[in-house]
Amino acid sequence: MLALLLLSLNAGNSQASSTDVTVHVRLRYCSAVSTPWRATKSTSVDVLLTPSYPRTPPIHYDLSPTFLSKDELGLSFKVTPGDYQVYVPWKSTSGPFLGADFLLTVLPGQPRSVGASICTTTRHYDSFRSVAGTLSFPIAFALILNDHSNTIVTIDGQAYYANGLPPGRLTLRAYLGGESRYCDFDIPKPSDGVWLYEHIRLDLSLAEFAKAESNGGCRL
Repeated sequence: MLALLLLSLNAGNSQASSTDVTVHVRLRYCSAVSTPWRATKSTSVDVLLTPSYPRTPPIHYDLSPTFLSKDELGLSFKVTPGDYQVYVPWKSTSGPFLGADFLLTVLPGQPRSVGASICTTTRHYDSFRSVAGTLSFPIAFALILNDHSNTIVTIDGQAYYANGLPPGRLTLRAYLGGESRYCDFDIPKPSDGVWLYEHIRLDLSLAEFAKAESNGGCRL
């Protein structure tokens, strides 16, 4: 059954690269903030990327934004693949000091396109644990399952990403179309390290799907 299903899917997959990867960020004011951007050509935006582990000093970017509307702007930069906490400070025209703060995983050869909101100052994260990998064919959507909660997976281009994951055993459930057709993948646990900072990579290849089906993990 799985072989017949996969024949109808696009099996293309980009090659990994060790070079820096382009990240596009679309920033938007949250609904609680009514002040528009100071849309002047001379405006620059600071972006701080702190590696999740080890927590080394942040990488600093001074970027010129692209103003997309009165409450949206775009930023682009290149970064070495890895896991980061991203902070974009912003002082609104009315005075409050705000910022966008989010977790970002970058895989080799996989450009990122992410959205974030300018709402508050820095956030506290209970976990920097992440799972990410490439996709050798399109999936409809995916979840990370554990004993206590489910986390929605972000699908961006030919890869998937999940950040801030809880401790314990994790399962990736990839839906191939509709809620009744899916495969479950056991996420491997690294042999060492603290779960709070685990960065796990699991590429979803055709071989991984075939293994999940043979282990009874697929409902097709």
